[in-house]
Amino acid sequence: MMGCVLHPPFDPATIQTNAKLALALASSLAVFPCDDTKQPLHGTPWKSARSGQIDRVQRWWAAHPDAMPGIHLGAVGLIVMDADGAEGIAAFERIAEQHGGVPECPMVDTPSGGRHYYFRQRSGEALGNSRGSLPPKSECPIDVRGDGGYVIAPDATRDDGVYLFPDGDPLDILHAPELPDWLHDILTGKREEEEPSRPPSTPVPATVPAASAPVCRPGAARTLDMGHPRLRAWVESAFDAEIKALEQCGTGGRNNQLNTSAFAVFQLVAAGWVAEDVAHGALVQAAEACGLVKDDGRRSVLRTISSARKGGMAQPRQVPEEFQRDEEIAAAAVELNRELAVSSDGTIHDAATGEVIEPEEATAVIPELPRHLLRVPGLVGEIADWIVDTSPSPLPVLAMGAALTLIGTLMGRKWFGPTRSSTVLYVLALAPSGSGKEHQIQAMRRMIRGAAVNNALGGRSFTSGPAIEGQVKRQPLTLNCIDEIGAFLKRVLSARASTYEGDIARLIRELWGINDGVWTTTTRASEAGVDITAPHFSIYATGVPEELFEAIGSGDLSNGTMNRFLLLPTAEAVAAGKPALEDPAPPLDLLNAVAAIGFDEADFQSRWTATFMAVEPRFIPFASGEVEAAFYDFKNEIAGNLKGAGDFRARTAEMALRLATIRAFGLDQRSPSVAADDLAWGMELASWSASAMERMCMDFMAENETQKLANKVKRTIRELGGRCDRTALIRRLKNTVRARDLTETLDLLKAGHFVAEQKVDAGPKGGRKQTIYVLTR
Repeated sequence: MMGCVLHPPFDPATIQTNAKLALALASSLAVFPCDDTKQPLHGTPWKSARSGQIDRVQRWWAAHPDAMPGIHLGAVGLIVMDADGAEGIAAFERIAEQHGGVPECPMVDTPSGGRHYYFRQRSGEALGNSRGSLPPKSECPIDVRGDGGYVIAPDATRDDGVYLFPDGDPLDILHAPELPDWLHDILTGKREEEEPSRPPSTPVPATVPAASAPVCRPGAARTLDMGHPRLRAWVESAFDAEIKALEQCGTGGRNNQLNTSAFAVFQLVAAGWVAEDVAHGALVQAAEACGLVKDDGRRSVLRTISSARKGGMAQPRQVPEEFQRDEEIAAAAVELNRELAVSSDGTIHDAATGEVIEPEEATAVIPELPRHLLRVPGLVGEIADWIVDTSPSPLPVLAMGAALTLIGTLMGRKWFGPTRSSTVLYVLALAPSGSGKEHQIQAMRRMIRGAAVNNALGGRSFTSGPAIEGQVKRQPLTLNCIDEIGAFLKRVLSARASTYEGDIARLIRELWGINDGVWTTTTRASEAGVDITAPHFSIYATGVPEELFEAIGSGDLSNGTMNRFLLLPTAEAVAAGKPALEDPAPPLDLLNAVAAIGFDEADFQSRWTATFMAVEPRFIPFASGEVEAAFYDFKNEIAGNLKGAGDFRARTAEMALRLATIRAFGLDQRSPSVAADDLAWGMELASWSASAMERMCMDFMAENETQKLANKVKRTIRELGGRCDRTALIRRLKNTVRARDLTETLDLLKAGHFVAEQKVDAGPKGGRKQTIYVLTR
């Protein structure tokens, strides 16, 4: 890979756009699209990027022509010192001066005034993003981008400037020099090795003493004080497990186990949780216990420990998620003791220290789906367009959700995705009250009846779990349109719900994931359970955001109920007018297409009414191995970052594939396959939905009335641009909150530093100062 060049030779004068740059680099560098914040675009499996993926790069930039190319450094064996601004450049030059000056290497000046220094990784080594023994970032604002990291490519352009590579040819970074010894030593946290003539090991204490001072290299990982009781117990358990594994290891794998255990133990040392001498002594003692010192010699054991130490110290053990949350809570408690003030120029600062507090950027309360995701080719897009054109108050986002759910249902019990996944969708179509949400449901019903597949119509609400089971037994393939989903979930998810009502949420979770398997109904005293092959139970539900999220409790997030739903909200409230198509009847060509999918004399009875499906299922394949690899990269990337089954992203990969499968079928009903464009669209839509669900839960969910009112006030201030006076706030709330309750809520928000208060002069006529409320987070 190193040293390869483009043919014809690279000519920077011909590069005018990020899209052209990405294509010019693609044959020699692993590039992928990034947004203006330097983050990989939603749904982009950037860690699977490799050089030579020309077709993939063309598809990415065809969809996102302005995206900046990022370089997956691990895939091309590069490591970059990322100096932040003039201070970072000066800090790097100071360090380099002690070792003969800044080495000759490719340097790229960033739009923010920083600089990227490119080096080549050493053969057989892949240093990550650890800062090693660099000074603290407050003194030395330098980051390291290595294996597992990325940077924006030379000559990439964004609104505030260019990643300027003065030498002209961005591909020269492939000829970067090898990481110099002095910098390699810093990044690996190297110290002088101890003389390998240590006296016989001394007993190791039963408990692990923490290092008297943090041993971890500043900036390498988040650390907590070992006085934290649960963290200490966790560290002791992890330490003891590694030492025990080595002590009990049999002949044949002892040296490998020593390397593995030493690497893991020195990760704990690097994080500042274990003293280095204790770690070293425990490892030597364990090597003696298993007979390795006797058989291989002490010097060999010390060499293995020394080698593993370098790797472990370069990758400090990360703080477990539960302790990170404890740390954030503790930090929030400190924050509550601060007093915020607003200067005359509107700047929010700490009244005691003068520290400037950046207020939260004003954003829409209800996120809007990116417009390019609404452009769905094929039958799905045609049905969505028809729904929009026949509506007095068009809602394109909700129409697309209806079309996807309709086609997915008609495919049910016959067509399955590449991983044997079904096309079941649970869609939450949210819009303001009175915006015309019901039109989507009526349009789907007209389409189903016109195509003579009435069996597809399921219930509009359910009173109990047995009611759902009864419908699935009678109609194992249905589309269930639920209006006012907030009221429905409030009844079903309430703590006061009956046992039968409570069963509804459980059944909804079960039915989403059956795919082509067998589902068995509940066995009761009066009847035995019934096996149903591949039941298909789709939901299209409309509602108002406030009602939906106020019905959801924290338990419904942790049990995974909500991450099975595709969230499609819109804030649009189009004034009613004359529809583009006055005749609400579906056009004949769409009816024929829908009927062809849903009505097949050979399998009609089996698909729509029989619990046992005799029809041979048909699986829609990936269009290529590259598309399949992209899906599994995406799935693994999500799985590696989950916080639990209730994580909003836990089912994003499965959701993405279902969406991609439906879109692919809409393009070709005869021999469909999931192409790269289908998958990229599905991944981006599913990722956006998960992010929107998380944000709206934070903005709307409340466990009690106090929290509910606080959320409402915060949302209202955000709607008013992030700052407003009391009068504007009361007007926007439409006098729905009593003055005393509003005052108490604002005091609560100020105490939690969600809101800051500013007193401003009333104006040239004088009078009392006006109070302005500013949203800070």
